[in-house]
Amino acid sequence: MIEFISQRMALFIKRLDPEGGVSVEVMAFSLGNRICSAIIIFVTLIIGIVTESFIPSLIGLVAFWTLRKFTGGFHFKSLTTCAIVSTFLLSIIPHIVLSGTVMIILMMLSSTLLIYWSRGSERNIPLLLILSNIFFQSDVVALAFFVQMVLVLIHQRDGGVEYDAKTSA
Repeated sequence: MIEFISQRMALFIKRLDPEGGVSVEVMAFSLGNRICSAIIIFVTLIIGIVTESFIPSLIGLVAFWTLRKFTGGFHFKSLTTCAIVSTFLLSIIPHIVLSGTVMIILMMLSSTLLIYWSRGSERNIPLLLILSNIFFQSDVVALAFFVQMVLVLIHQRDGGVEYDAKTSA
């Protein structure tokens, strides 16, 4: 669905500017990623408002995306699937309460996964992010980081499935 919409938008833009230097495929890919991100953010925050967990939802989004920016991770074949699964996970995280022990265990597991799967200096900033939660003691941050590191593990284990605008449209 997202791929279809982004493809249609790219074709419309190309018709308006046929001499533009960007191909329809590249435009559709970029538009699709932006639409997917916007849907995840918007729906997650709306669910947060409805369930009276707006701030924890916002914190979960920021924590997840900040770590993902540095670590990469698994990509679904479909942006629509990505939007649905990501929104589901990010909407549930603020409602899970962890004991202090479980939170520390999740932070240690996240750190271990990061150290195991990343190379050299690539792990410094993400490791600091994960370990900064020792100071904040946030259930939401611990869970968001753990979910992201599980997605990195899946990506590394299976070789990942990169999004391809040509095969997903």
